[in-house]
Amino acid sequence: MCQIPVRPAGNSCLPGIDNNTPSVRAVAAIEPSSELLDRALAGWERFVSSFEGASDE
Repeated sequence: MCQIPVRPAGNSCLPGIDNNTPSVRAVAAIEPSSELLDRALAGWERFVSSFEGASDE
């Protein structure tokens, strides 16, 4: 899984902090839990099974 770099907006609410300094930068790694993935899969399967077939309209 790749990491998503996160930077604060250009107008920092914190006075005296330069947004380009390394101390302000952060790296976020987003990884869903296995429970969340299982719930998403179950929901997707319910959604897909709700279609009876292609309509002729």
